[in-house]
Amino acid sequence: VGTVVQFMDPTVTELYGEAGFDFVWIDLEHSAMSISDALGHVRAARGTNTAAFIRVPSRDPVLVKPILELHPAAVIIPRIESVSDAEAAVKACRYPPDGIRGIGPARGVRFGGRDMVDYLEKSAKETMVILQIEHIDAVNEIEAILDVPGIDSIVPGQGDISGSMGLLGQPNHPDVIAAVETIFTAAKRKRIPFGHSTGYDPELTKK
Repeated sequence: VGTVVQFMDPTVTELYGEAGFDFVWIDLEHSAMSISDALGHVRAARGTNTAAFIRVPSRDPVLVKPILELHPAAVIIPRIESVSDAEAAVKACRYPPDGIRGIGPARGVRFGGRDMVDYLEKSAKETMVILQIEHIDAVNEIEAILDVPGIDSIVPGQGDISGSMGLLGQPNHPDVIAAVETIFTAAKRKRIPFGHSTGYDPELTKK
């Protein structure tokens, strides 16, 4: 159980850490936060038992790379609409031969306090890659998407899925809920962890 952070002040993450959340979702897609702000949140989380997840602005490897260098517990890649999107997202997060991420870690190797070879061997296990499924086309090929190597977890983007179905602003429409259930069912069958995000609505959260 975690919560989204869109405020710049890292004290917010420190508060959530002290409150006992499992993770914070540091949002660089829908906020005015900079990568420097995100670093403050990662540092604040590190002083607690709360994991720092960062949602990146896009799967563009140029944008993803410096965010990975903050060494968060996970990165969330938005706007996954196809198998090719999923493949590109994973490659942006992984070093060769599994991906195209450039090598230049600092925080990940503890500024020289950790052996580089050890870091490179374990980096894929230390930073989760979470894909956000955000289009009905991706829902329709979710089985193939989940077969892409390197996906650690998935989460739907219910708002954007609704928009792609001609139901913008209706994330709780029965057809949208059915699409989300399709994602969850496929992930459960393939034993891939999945999550779900929602605004504060006690009844919807319970469901």
